[in-house]
Amino acid sequence: ILGVFAILNQINLTVTNLLNRRREIGILKSVGMTNHQLMKSFLIEGMIISGTAILLTILLGIPGGYCIGEFLKNAGMAAGFQFPIAAFSAFIVLILLVESVMTLISINALKKQSVIETISA
Repeated sequence: ILGVFAILNQINLTVTNLLNRRREIGILKSVGMTNHQLMKSFLIEGMIISGTAILLTILLGIPGGYCIGEFLKNAGMAAGFQFPIAAFSAFIVLILLVESVMTLISINALKKQSVIETISA
């Protein structure tokens, strides 16, 4: 369930970021930035954001999960912490894939607008 919320949050973050920066995108295109350069810069930015989220999950989430698992184990409520490496690996791939696809879809939607429409929107 948390993974679904994380994916929905990632989609929201990506789309909102691009929509809020339409004027900036229009200005960059008006001074000569190509659609390829624009897509590349937003993909890199998205990967940095996603990578930071994954790194924070590794540094804070896994140790936090371990502590909670050990606490529940000592309290007799659970078997302890078991790291779900397959699920976590799939989650990382999914986050990076969603980021890439949403960026491509959003940039392609902006490509259909003229520079003037993009700046004035």
